[in-house]
Amino acid sequence: MKERKREPVPHRGITGFFCSGFFFSPLTLLLFSAVILLTPALLPAPVLATEAPDAGEADAVEIVEFDEVEEEVVVTAARLPLRQAETPGLTIVVDREAIRQSTGKNLSTLIVEAGFPVSASGGDFAQASVQLGGFSANQSLVLFNGVPVNPGPVGEVDLSLFPAAVLARVEISRGPLSPLYGANAMGGVVNIETALSGEERSGFFLGGGSFNSGEMDLFLKRERWGLAAGGSSSAGYRPNSDAKKIHLSGEYSFRPAGKDNDRLVLQGHFLTKDAGIPGMISSPSGGRQSDQRFILNLSGKNQTAKNLWEYRIFTQSWDNQYKSEFGADRHRVEGHGAELSGRREAGNHILLAGISLAYDDFSSTKSGQNNRSHGGVFLQDLWTLRRGLVLLTGLRWDVSSDYGAALSPRVNLIKNLTKNLSIKAGYGRAFRPPTVNELYWHEDYGNPDWNMFGNPDLRPEKGESYDLTLHWQGRTGSTLTAGFYRSRLTDGIAWQQEATGYIAQNVDRVKITGLDLRWERRTKNGYGGDIAYTWLNRQDWKAGTGYAKNTRLGEHRAAVGVTFTRGPWQVRTCWQLVAGRTPQWGQAMPDYGLLDTALIYRTRNGYDLKLAVNNLLDTAYEINAGYPMPGRNLEVSIYHAF
Repeated sequence: MKERKREPVPHRGITGFFCSGFFFSPLTLLLFSAVILLTPALLPAPVLATEAPDAGEADAVEIVEFDEVEEEVVVTAARLPLRQAETPGLTIVVDREAIRQSTGKNLSTLIVEAGFPVSASGGDFAQASVQLGGFSANQSLVLFNGVPVNPGPVGEVDLSLFPAAVLARVEISRGPLSPLYGANAMGGVVNIETALSGEERSGFFLGGGSFNSGEMDLFLKRERWGLAAGGSSSAGYRPNSDAKKIHLSGEYSFRPAGKDNDRLVLQGHFLTKDAGIPGMISSPSGGRQSDQRFILNLSGKNQTAKNLWEYRIFTQSWDNQYKSEFGADRHRVEGHGAELSGRREAGNHILLAGISLAYDDFSSTKSGQNNRSHGGVFLQDLWTLRRGLVLLTGLRWDVSSDYGAALSPRVNLIKNLTKNLSIKAGYGRAFRPPTVNELYWHEDYGNPDWNMFGNPDLRPEKGESYDLTLHWQGRTGSTLTAGFYRSRLTDGIAWQQEATGYIAQNVDRVKITGLDLRWERRTKNGYGGDIAYTWLNRQDWKAGTGYAKNTRLGEHRAAVGVTFTRGPWQVRTCWQLVAGRTPQWGQAMPDYGLLDTALIYRTRNGYDLKLAVNNLLDTAYEINAGYPMPGRNLEVSIYHAF
């Protein structure tokens, strides 16, 4: 196929400099990376200070006292270590204990149990993507140890590729976060963290169950380094739905453990998946798809007398191949990037500033050979106006070689009404750049009903959101959060049929109104639980019809979890209800409810024996029309760390 590449967009002034080939050349990136590494090293010796949890210390998450109750610190929503009561918007933490108790064994299950929707076309090995705040999957950003995971030509990150075995902590922040993270953070951010060093620990996981599934994971952790490896497989519950996954991870710390403000860590992850693609029930497929993702990340922190410097250099690749009776396709992405940020406390202000650069190469049988260079500069100020009243303001400017520039502001006001109750109001703007497929896709069958052509003149999608959140922290370990938000999308990208075929256009508009209610109570013994309810009203505008409701993943979503612990025994039961779904592809989508449960017994020698049953009531349901989800299935596993 003839390669298609957009002509360079002319820029002037400082925008032209940032988008020039010189600024994003490999030599410039190398020099910038060297500056990132050397700058903190040339500064005065570090002064240790209490700091927030990170991927290297996930087992010892920092806890802050909140009126006689311990409250966890979160980082993602403000890139600062803040209590939940002081964090803008809504952030939910999935920690190591929640991962241990989960009735599932993958990242998607953890996100669903936390009360967020995941779009999936099958079981544990099928394509799955998160959708935050009513926005689409390509409008939600996924970070892996702080690295923005490249979504590839389609713009979506497949969650099934990330094994739960290597996870230490997941933070899920809903709301417009482009002012901090740039592209794609319209609905929010999922921040995945791993931890393979910092303590002397080793262990294994063995499991097996329905559909001839099996999994084995091993890990070895030391003070300065760690390794993890494993794999899983399944025969599948549909014809041609068999799959297998392999993962290999390593970590090395150049600094002694325990010095979080003086650290330099190298992390590497290699993830693979090979799976059959069964297709829709109405049109079965014999296709197979393989995915390989590699992420190498060098990150560090350095504390001087007044400044905390954080820096990161990373490279990543994603190779996707699909073969079927109709042909073969391959999509490959290679990306390189660097980030530098500095934090300084000055009186009642905590100032944060940073810069990021990235360069991506795309190779696709559908959209040809293309590349994208992009960079961003961000500023943020957390200003304590008076005791119990905080104003957070931020601004980020992003510029790219193929979509121009985008400006993303935010402002949040947080007020402590009492020692236990806070109210938070916020406004922010975010954006999503056109994907490579939307820009350069070229598929000409000679039939306007089948032809698809990208549009090099697309503009970024623009979004803005308002939110109001109440957060209450009880004295008995309970938390209650209520959040209301309204969002709007303009310049949305959609495929419009024209005389020559379907062409990507900036024609979509979306209005979103939502309500989040969450309650949680954790105990070491006895009963604990959590309740999450979301009401979502999304309205999509189409030419000729105006606004129409689009709640294909549910207008109402409820997730209720109950945990009972007594001695070495623990029982976890989760009930999920999804209701008010609009039709997909002309097919009615009925409501459904799911019941999952897990029984865990910890022996005196520290072995965790677990029996998990998912879809206990054997409910027949579909998340995406035409793709039935698994019926009742169980898994037996054993886990031991020593």
